[in-house]
Amino acid sequence: MEDWTSKEWDVFFSIFEKLPRGGPGNNLSTRRAYGLLKDLPERPRILDVGCGPGMQTLELARLSKGEIWAIDNHQAFLDVLSRNAAKEGLGSRIKTVNMDMCSLSVTKKFFDVIWAEGAVYFYGYENALKNWKDLFRKEIRFAFSEPNKFEENVPAEAMEIWQGYPLEGIPDTLKKIENLGYEVSGYFKLPKESWDNHYYNPLRNAIEDYAGSNPASGPAKTVIDALRFEMDSYEKYCKYYGYTFYVCRLKTGITDIRLID
Repeated sequence: MEDWTSKEWDVFFSIFEKLPRGGPGNNLSTRRAYGLLKDLPERPRILDVGCGPGMQTLELARLSKGEIWAIDNHQAFLDVLSRNAAKEGLGSRIKTVNMDMCSLSVTKKFFDVIWAEGAVYFYGYENALKNWKDLFRKEIRFAFSEPNKFEENVPAEAMEIWQGYPLEGIPDTLKKIENLGYEVSGYFKLPKESWDNHYYNPLRNAIEDYAGSNPASGPAKTVIDALRFEMDSYEKYCKYYGYTFYVCRLKTGITDIRLID
């Protein structure tokens, strides 16, 4: 994807704008992670970074009864989220902002939680934990999912889809979070169905729809071949890698670190 032109990205977004999610996850995992947050205000303010079409944004609004600021740099995703929020009567509590997470410029000392599902690796979770501290009202709480390798010897073919992204093991990620001064209140691997049900199965359908109504151009072939390779790779190698959801806060006193299988 690093060498894609604007034509390839146009195809990519034409496909992804049809999906309920922009990456692995499901409402069950969102609820599990939210349940690991400690001592939240009654109506927390949550910054959802890289929200995409906003499936998890809507679920956070339902769970928290608070105010959600949803940030993404692709306006079509934000438009989908706004329409769905209005349909559910959640529009007054979800604010969409077109912004790149790598250059956040939002209200300082305003939020109770920063949330990022399948997105923060574009910026780097270490950068986020270090650089976004001044966005919080009082306590600093992060909930984010991060790609990890689950075994040391990941096949080379499986690593091709990450294009050089340095996949860490879960123990390495935990250690780095703690070295930055955070305490981990819980973490869990995303289950395989969180890849299939709301991400890869809809993605396959969206690819077929796009291919059936658009010419088989060079850019389209490039994008579709890459997406199919990614899906095939995960099906073959899912025991070697996946996403892990981490919930942590910059506060002393947590000693119960839970792994949810």
